[in-house]
Amino acid sequence: MDASTPPSRRPLGVAIFAAVGAIGAVAAIAVAVGLFLGLIDAAQTALLGTGLSGVGAALALLAYTTFALVFAYGIWTLKRWGWWFGLVFLAGSVVSDVIAPIAGWQPPLLSAAFVAVGLLVLGYWLRPSVRTAFRS
Repeated sequence: MDASTPPSRRPLGVAIFAAVGAIGAVAAIAVAVGLFLGLIDAAQTALLGTGLSGVGAALALLAYTTFALVFAYGIWTLKRWGWWFGLVFLAGSVVSDVIAPIAGWQPPLLSAAFVAVGLLVLGYWLRPSVRTAFRS
């Protein structure tokens, strides 16, 4: 970008996604610490059907936390790779929500709601104004 090109402005939706990603990461760290220290029983969480122990669940949440923090940083700073990171994450989320009721992970109506919201967010993410913000 040369001196005559104004810097891209961060769209409000992108700022919201970055904030939610960062907040989710902080919450996941708190839960991971609780699982690791045995303060939270993995059997009493949504992880019940996964077979993960408290330590295994804590490690999985720490991996999620790393992903969420990298995502939040990438989109907050409007990195081109941040947009791609978001696209892969959003598409993967929609696919997992389609699979979830088939695998028995969640009720079909809940999955349908998550798919609908995921498709709306994906549609926003693919808007030209959002994509343009990440071209710097």
